[in-house]
Amino acid sequence: MLAVIGFILLAWFLIPAFITGTFNIGAITGMIVSFILIIYGLWGGWINALLRLIWKSIPGKIILSIIILAIVAILGLAAATTVSMIRGNSRAAKQDATVVVLGCRVYDTHISLTLKARLDAAIEYLNENPSSACIVSGGQGDNESRTEASAMYDYLIEQGISPDRIYIEDQSKDTDENLLFSKAIIQKEGLNPVTVIATNDYHMYRALKISEKYGYDAGSLPAKTLWWLFPTNYVREMYGILEMWFLK
Repeated sequence: MLAVIGFILLAWFLIPAFITGTFNIGAITGMIVSFILIIYGLWGGWINALLRLIWKSIPGKIILSIIILAIVAILGLAAATTVSMIRGNSRAAKQDATVVVLGCRVYDTHISLTLKARLDAAIEYLNENPSSACIVSGGQGDNESRTEASAMYDYLIEQGISPDRIYIEDQSKDTDENLLFSKAIIQKEGLNPVTVIATNDYHMYRALKISEKYGYDAGSLPAKTLWWLFPTNYVREMYGILEMWFLK
């Protein structure tokens, strides 16, 4: 059963690589966990016998105890980041707020599915709140032929959002700069300081925590992530949250 689960997870983490070319630390971590499950599922009896043999010596007990503690710590951190991600989507979005759409990968001729989900969530909100303005935030990455903000702007126009409601922030390189530079636009243009942040569900917690650093009054506008993209992005986001907690 563990081997079967491992093979299913392995395929699930590899799907984004084959469909969109997405291969990041989330995919690598997922593949490692999948291989561990497969190996243990196929050769668990031998592995258990080896572990019992190692446990008979004092150095073996010390080594295995450290490994067990590390596994418990990893599972605890995974649970904590998961709970945080879930709670991040529960902050209510106020009406007539300024929408800040966080950028994501764009390709030569089209936006990514992840970015499309964010923009579609923003469009729904903008249609329900016709007095709201929108900031599209995202610069140009090394693997992109144009700025994310320009592609986002074009998509919103195509979907019927008036150009005079859209403000472009096209210098940022990450979520921190997305929110810092968008805050400057809000202040410069005199936009409503009450905001809603449009990003994917797994990313919302970290975006809101960063927004607090810059004094935002922000609600959440989470976009659903496609099922086959979720595991890779979810695990990758765990690393982002841990970095925010312990390194920033």
